[in-house]
Amino acid sequence: MLLLCVHRLGYVLPVEICVNIISLSAGPISGGRSTYARKRRARSIGRCWRCYRVYPPICNSKCDNRTCRPGISPNYKVVTFIRGWSN
Repeated sequence: MLLLCVHRLGYVLPVEICVNIISLSAGPISGGRSTYARKRRARSIGRCWRCYRVYPPICNSKCDNRTCRPGISPNYKVVTFIRGWSN
């Protein structure tokens, strides 16, 4: 990518500018707000995307990953990460 930036359009750009462009263009990996993004983030930490419980469950659980609802007081850090809210 750096070589493409340096030799762009037939002239040479300074390397500092190229590094700055590349660092600004790379956004956060898990920044989506869709349900697909929520499911992906929940799967990455081993939680259900609907009720925020551990999934797959260790023993009998209220979570079936289809009709479950959040409990009375879910872990706020987990909810924030899965829903994609900023701090």
